Amino acid sequence: MAMHWRTGHPADPTYEIDESWDIHSGLLLLLSCSSWRQRLVWWAVFARASSVEYILSALGDIERGHLGARLPGFDLAEMSRISVGFNHMQRRSSAAWPTTTR
Repeated sequence: MAMHWRTGHPADPTYEIDESWDIHSGLLLLLSCSSWRQRLVWWAVFARASSVEYILSALGDIERGHLGARLPGFDLAEMSRISVGFNHMQRRSSAAWPTTTR
């Protein structure tokens, strides 16, 4: 009869299956957590990148002479503060220059 290499007891197939399941279930849990973490990071990066696109678009409008350009409110606190400041700046600029095109 074959002996288990670690315990020295007779080899038990159910023990081998349980041990294999313990190892593989831990690996599956680790991979699952890594996958969700990666998705969360990509979501956060994409949310910030799309906010930056709005800002770049509004700056391009100003460069073309459209002083009525405004930014929407953003969910991210940092981007929201930028939006409020940008819109305040634009309101003051529009009041200073009555024409909105060159």
